[in-house]
Amino acid sequence: MKILLLKTWIVNIGNGFIDMGAKACIHSSFPNAEIIEVSGYPNYIADEKAIGGGLNYAFRKKLGITFKKNMLKMHKTRENMVNISELLKADIAVVPGCILYPHAINKYMKTLVKIRDKNIPILLLGVGGGNYSKETKNFVKTFFNTIKPAAMITRDNRAFKLYSSDIKNSYDGIDCGFFINEWYKPPKSDTNFSVCTFDKLKEPKLEININIIRPNHTPFDNPFRGCLRPRNKYRNFNKTENIFMSDDIKDYLFLYANALETHSDRVHACVASLTYKKKAKFYFKSPRAYLFDRVLDENIREKLVQINEEKLNLEKKKMISKFKGYVEAVL
Repeated sequence: MKILLLKTWIVNIGNGFIDMGAKACIHSSFPNAEIIEVSGYPNYIADEKAIGGGLNYAFRKKLGITFKKNMLKMHKTRENMVNISELLKADIAVVPGCILYPHAINKYMKTLVKIRDKNIPILLLGVGGGNYSKETKNFVKTFFNTIKPAAMITRDNRAFKLYSSDIKNSYDGIDCGFFINEWYKPPKSDTNFSVCTFDKLKEPKLEININIIRPNHTPFDNPFRGCLRPRNKYRNFNKTENIFMSDDIKDYLFLYANALETHSDRVHACVASLTYKKKAKFYFKSPRAYLFDRVLDENIREKLVQINEEKLNLEKKKMISKFKGYVEAVL
């Protein structure tokens, strides 16, 4: 069996954790399947170029260049860009991650339409949204009507409640990032340290008595970014100590797997730490954080927490079983 894994784009390192976690979940479900990984980065590049990647979101919206009203209207830049998945034949296509909102749907729509037209069943694995507004809800439902996914496993209960009635085969699951420890087991560090990953907020003053490493989850920056789109104003590369950036997600996983504790405004910095049995605290208000509710017994927004490994493993087993069943049902 050939399974097409449609990854997103690693302008955010956390997306890489999702993609490789999805690969681990798929492999656990079908060990003998051929998993063909294809990046959605061409789609990202095309859309950023077309809608003014140098402008921040608020300014784009003010100018009316968000392309939200007609997701099937392909502007020329997006129409001209090729995605490798459009040139392949597979038994199923799997799309993981935070895709249930216009930012991701607009970028991937052309590709998904072409896959649909090849009669390749599309399954959504560990999906959620960047927001759950009324506008987004209506947009996502139109997306479902257009693509007609064969099955959907959500990563948070909010997404499941909003969208499960639109797709017959739906399951309230977990984020694919929680499978990342099955994809990669980092080596042990010979040095003790904690991690502070803050790309959106100013790093809070913390009582940490050991070395702090400060990863940046946007090491590649954003293409076509201009002077009107703000960078991280809180990190001064000349003054801030122990900044970390890499082009390899395994380097980041090494840090999260070895850190004594992780403090972050990035959801998947915390997901990675928790999955490797470490403590984490999340500091940013975001709908993406709903994915913690299914797997944690304590509030990660209020204090450092650790995951219940037995509970997580049970959720992973149930998700693998559901995914396997959905795939077998559509083939």
